Amino acid sequence: MAVIRGDAGEKTVAIRQWLGVNESPDGGAGLKYGEAAKMVNFAVTRDGALIKRPGTKTVMGLASSYAVSVSGEAETVRTDLNAPSWSVTAYPAVTVNEAGVLELLGEPVTVTAANLPSYTTHYCALQGAVYRLGPIELEEPAEGTPVPGGKIRLGERTSITITHPEFYNSIRVENGKIVAEDRAAYASGQYVRWWGGSAVWRFESIWLVDTNPSYGGIYQLTGRPVSVAGDNKYHWRFHRAAAVPTSGATPVQGIWSGRVAGREYIVAACSGHLWSLTEQDG
Repeated sequence: MAVIRGDAGEKTVAIRQWLGVNESPDGGAGLKYGEAAKMVNFAVTRDGALIKRPGTKTVMGLASSYAVSVSGEAETVRTDLNAPSWSVTAYPAVTVNEAGVLELLGEPVTVTAANLPSYTTHYCALQGAVYRLGPIELEEPAEGTPVPGGKIRLGERTSITITHPEFYNSIRVENGKIVAEDRAAYASGQYVRWWGGSAVWRFESIWLVDTNPSYGGIYQLTGRPVSVAGDNKYHWRFHRAAAVPTSGATPVQGIWSGRVAGREYIVAACSGHLWSLTEQDG
């Protein structure tokens, strides 16, 4: 409890009585056994014993208990394009420690879009905050024809000359682009693209109009060009959790005391600020 300075060979002396703080006004450094040069967060009892003052612990029932409060309004914590692809580590319970900090409890589980409905009462920590899991909300483009990942627009029916056509059974939207999938046989399938181009068309008809020694067959394609109307957006919507004092508790988080230049100061942490307190009778 006290620091006693002396020669390196000096034996350690047990303190049987606390004499207090020796704050010599003339700068003298000599200390008696049982004295200390400074004192922080300690107090002396009437019988001369040294006790530690409350620091971060609860003082006089202030902020004695907390409860977990979960917002009724969900907020977006993550947005995926085209399909929900995110996962989060979640816990079955949350509690509040005596310092008013939320702590996650229980066995963690990995939650994905597939199993999310089974874990909407679980909690997770994201960017310094704690949330209770909530639903995934789909935001679709306002207009267009639905396909996997978003919506498309079909242009006017027209004809074009192409080489090396490729036919596909399906398409999807990915990050603002059309992706053709499931390769089909010649002149079949719903969609077509060709060598040297990135466009995708809705296939209607095709016929051979000429041949070229370098390029092979030259075809006349009739169809409708496909463009992206927009990506689907999947919003992960969670409910923010917070620690709130229970009924009867105060905003005071802790009280500390110490001596500066012979004067005792009492400081309290309250409502996000540090306050200097004075003691008065009554």
